[in-house]
Amino acid sequence: SFKSAASAKKSAKDSEDRQSVEFYQVTIDYTGTGSGEVPGGQEDIVSMAPWAGRSCLKIIENVRRILAIELLISGNINYRFHQKLSSSKSLKPLMSLLRQSRVLSKTDRVFAKDIETVEGHIVTNKVFSIVNKINKVSRI
Repeated sequence: SFKSAASAKKSAKDSEDRQSVEFYQVTIDYTGTGSGEVPGGQEDIVSMAPWAGRSCLKIIENVRRILAIELLISGNINYRFHQKLSSSKSLKPLMSLLRQSRVLSKTDRVFAKDIETVEGHIVTNKVFSIVNKINKVSRI
């Protein structure tokens, strides 16, 4: 059986009001049978899974947005400064998708709608399918 007991009483002084604030570290004594006791006789039965799921979805949305920005920036750099150079066979179809989407520009402008467009290509798997045709990337 696994037992964890590390309860400690900590106090901190609030420098502004000079009031004493006490903090209690909550511990759970867990036994191998699955039962546990919480000091104070109160148990937290609220699952944190929904909050963790929402946090995970937010992280996925942020990563997708970052990938869209990175793809848009690298595509615009290629379009603006490296047109005379030949791209790899993996990059050509991807650059073609960006060109058809009209997200490449030789001038400075607001790119918010372009980021959304590229993010849409990521969500609908267009980017993955283009890259996978050439490189045969395995999905996890």
